[in-house]
Amino acid sequence: WATPAQTTVYTVYVTTSDGALQGVDEVVVTVETFNVSITTTSHLICQGQSVLLEVPDEYGNYSWKKEGQVIGNENSIEVVSSGLYSVEIINSNGCASSENIYIAESSDPNSIKEVFISKGFMCIPINIIGELQLQNPFVYEERSYVVNDLVDDCAGLAIQLLGEGGEEGFNIADLLLEYLSSQSFSTLNDIQGYITKNDMFCSQAPVCSSLDFNDIENSFQGSDLGYWIHLWENPDENGEDCMLVSSKSPFANDPGINPSSPDHENFILSCLELIKSDLPLPEFPSQGERLFYALIDLLNEAFPQDLIEAPENLGICDLYELKLSANAPSDAKTMTWFIERVKEEEAKYPLDEQRNTKLMITRLRRIFYNSSGFNNYLIPGGVTINSQSPYGEPEEIERDRISVNGRRWGTAFDLVDIETYPVDQYTGERPDIYVNQEIKLDMGNYAGISIDMGHVFAGLDAANFMTEVTVGEIFGLPVFNNIGIHSNIDAVTWIGDFGSSLAYAQINYINFAEYNGTIPVPLHLIQDGINRGTPPQDMVGNIDAYVISRAYNIEKESNGAKISEILENFYLGTDIDHEDISGNGLELFQNRRYSIFAKEIGLIWVPSLGEFLNKNEIISVYQDEIADSAAFFIGVGFDGNFPAAFMFALTISYNKAGKDIMELLVCELQKQLMAEE
Repeated sequence: WATPAQTTVYTVYVTTSDGALQGVDEVVVTVETFNVSITTTSHLICQGQSVLLEVPDEYGNYSWKKEGQVIGNENSIEVVSSGLYSVEIINSNGCASSENIYIAESSDPNSIKEVFISKGFMCIPINIIGELQLQNPFVYEERSYVVNDLVDDCAGLAIQLLGEGGEEGFNIADLLLEYLSSQSFSTLNDIQGYITKNDMFCSQAPVCSSLDFNDIENSFQGSDLGYWIHLWENPDENGEDCMLVSSKSPFANDPGINPSSPDHENFILSCLELIKSDLPLPEFPSQGERLFYALIDLLNEAFPQDLIEAPENLGICDLYELKLSANAPSDAKTMTWFIERVKEEEAKYPLDEQRNTKLMITRLRRIFYNSSGFNNYLIPGGVTINSQSPYGEPEEIERDRISVNGRRWGTAFDLVDIETYPVDQYTGERPDIYVNQEIKLDMGNYAGISIDMGHVFAGLDAANFMTEVTVGEIFGLPVFNNIGIHSNIDAVTWIGDFGSSLAYAQINYINFAEYNGTIPVPLHLIQDGINRGTPPQDMVGNIDAYVISRAYNIEKESNGAKISEILENFYLGTDIDHEDISGNGLELFQNRRYSIFAKEIGLIWVPSLGEFLNKNEIISVYQDEIADSAAFFIGVGFDGNFPAAFMFALTISYNKAGKDIMELLVCELQKQLMAEE
């Protein structure tokens, strides 16, 4: 007997007792598949009514069940109670197919929530603290238009947002467009969305009689651009309410708009905070975000003040995200490709120098980071090494410039990011190894993620020339003598990146406060600072610098392992014939990068608890260094008003947000270590 999952060719061989072949034959077993879909008049049963469940009437055998019990054998069935229903169909060839559907009881809020969740809605926790009420007419005091009763007899039950010419409900598309046009948002036609509430379904009010769950769902799915927000009130007075959100739009991949993503949830929560504080519309980075804000703002304006509140006591890890890994672009170069480029760089030097591991690390680091700041302050021990670079003096370009408001410190100043890069003296082009420093891992448990190899070499070089980093040497002012980072490997890797994240977030904060005059700053602006200063590919490179420096002898100045050999063993698992390399580095070290890194920075992991035993202690150790790193970042990159930059750096060196960033790191490391176990 055989039960293949797909069409399969079986071959039979007939032989004699001594093995002589007598004949061969084949048979093709075709696997027939068919899918069944249940249609229903509604996903909710109203009191005293029934719901029809139906499948196509073209098969021979039907078996309907509720929670395992057979309840019918026709192609359709009427049900009068909530529960999980299933149907199994057997066609004329004896092939079977089945499907499940959940039917909710309209009077049971928990049942309603299950329907929404099964449809892919995301639950945003909120508190609903009053009944929905609307005034007629509803007048906006600070605006030049009047909004009539939005939903007539359905007040408090649903709001329809229809495009011009909409036949049902009150047309408030103009109101929505008023918000969007104020943000230079292009005109939208046939905007359609819904805001619903538990007790609106099965309403007998004339205007609302057509607003059945299925009617709304069909309209939502059939529109070109739609949003559906359902306010779900928990039947438990002490329980948490939900704003159930589903969306579909051309901007579905925009940051903060993609349903079920942390960015999307953070965005919604930040909108609620802004609305509650009566703040003006911020400069959202995408059209999709502006549209979402407008819908939520409409919801808040239409209902009594403080109707909806953001949940309290959210931890820092609930509000923000620090990614320690992310998938690389599909067209990214692979680690295998990158190692070949490293070999090309090694081949430019005599063999004895190729086996000077310490020297070659400095040479490779200078391909990616060769600024005066790196050579004189971050890794001063390597500045005297004659690296004999084939690229000559590095060239510079201004990569990024941010204006920092200086109201509190004097005239505004700019923060400038200067990129130094090598140029091949023969071709006049930047070398491939530099252009493609962000590459894709192609082996091991983390295959497919992105890594910045410049950060790896920076960390390795710093590990060979360990020293403290002080900001006082840059500003030359005694007041900064107490500002510093105890280890330059920290400064050029994760602490340095966290410092730039803190600086970017603080700049977003003060610039927003300057132009809006009110805080809190939107959550997504703080998240933007984190993303900008600490992208995941940089963090993977930072972490690998620690792991490689501990796993391999990188200090040898003669007869050492080539850098390409270390990389091949660590990233590809290649067996290397060298006294300093033994075992499969991919399995021993690379697959355990996060566990090793956590241990290197002092965290003690307790697998049975799924958390770090001493996390608070380690957070306390590093939080001030992150703030000092931010001051260093400002000191190196400022352009313009020195007093303003000086005061900004001095102020940020006392910023306590380094604790928040460390908490984010601990939260993410805990996730990674549980995955590595």
